[in-house]
Amino acid sequence: MGVSVWTFLRSKPGEIFPLAQRAMDDFLANTGRLPPDEESLVRFAQVIVNLENRRAVEILRIAFF
Repeated sequence: MGVSVWTFLRSKPGEIFPLAQRAMDDFLANTGRLPPDEESLVRFAQVIVNLENRRAVEILRIAFF
């Protein structure tokens, strides 16, 4: 069993896309850029899950930023 963090970029209402952890790390460290939405904002969701045999079995937390 382990824990994993998944990040999804919201490009516009109703659309989310998986985001590589490296891209998110670079964005948070101010060394990378993420594409803004139609309102010039970067919106993303972070999902933390429990894993068993590399499969998600439980959602621990969901946060929207």
